[in-house]
Amino acid sequence: MVLASTCSLLAAPEVHTLTGGPAQFSSSPAGYVDGDTATAAQFNSPFGIALDPTGNTLFVADRDNNAIRQLDLASHQTFTFTTNRINQPVGVAVDGDGKVFWAQRPPIWLMPAASQWIPTLTFTSPSRATL
Repeated sequence: MVLASTCSLLAAPEVHTLTGGPAQFSSSPAGYVDGDTATAAQFNSPFGIALDPTGNTLFVADRDNNAIRQLDLASHQTFTFTTNRINQPVGVAVDGDGKVFWAQRPPIWLMPAASQWIPTLTFTSPSRATL
């Protein structure tokens, strides 16, 4: 089971700047550009982030670009992971096998890393879901 929340932090968090900074963030226009994470990549309302099991890839729910973005932390490059059937993603999570999930209103989507097929996870009740 994968749970994601942006409502609270339960541990003492550490914050590391991956791209930009306060001065750049407040003056940079929103955009949709892949490339060097520090100098070229642009986002439009990034809402949720998740680190893959290896710790080498960060996924970002780029809400107003209707995309899940992928940041390669070793090469410092940002790529578009997928835009297929996405409508304003607000959260993203990665399970232990590297499967990427994202949340939008509704449903929750699953994108296996090696696949272009996107099954839909639909909740029929609070404790029951179908794929």
